[in-house]
Amino acid sequence: MRLLGQVIILSLIVTFNVQAAVYRWVDDNGVVVYSDKPQKGAEIVDIPVFPVYKSHARKSNHVSSTRNVQPAKEFTYTDFKITSPANDTTIRSNPGIVSVSMQVTPRLQSGHKIILALDGKGTRISSPRYTYKGVDRGTHKLSAKIINSDGNIVKSSGTVAFHLFRQSVLQRRFKTQAK
Repeated sequence: MRLLGQVIILSLIVTFNVQAAVYRWVDDNGVVVYSDKPQKGAEIVDIPVFPVYKSHARKSNHVSSTRNVQPAKEFTYTDFKITSPANDTTIRSNPGIVSVSMQVTPRLQSGHKIILALDGKGTRISSPRYTYKGVDRGTHKLSAKIINSDGNIVKSSGTVAFHLFRQSVLQRRFKTQAK
């Protein structure tokens, strides 16, 4: 095996060092001819063993990954709003259930989420419908934002105020005493 390796290396060295002579002459028609076979009146052409060429710098159409990169255009929504409950609506729900619906045009894109906020406390959802349970009575504010996969805000809705009415035992007593 060692002998085979030495033979291969030796043959490569001999191959790279062998250089055939090149001859140049002008034929009867006045055409300059080059050949590796000598002819009458031919002269040997001196050719360097390993010619080295330096390339010239040229402008590339390739965009470098570190500069001149244009960020991908962010998807835009034409319409995003809370449709239910309507602004300044009174909702009657003893268990405190509030169903929220939003209009998103065009539909919510893959990787995008909605942050629905009730009185400033946000809930991340992936659908334009959500139901709150156990909301206390009183006036509340809803707002929503669409965020992309990086967490950046893409679109915001307006704020909607609603009033939740929950009947209590005290209200029933008051009504019966008033009669």
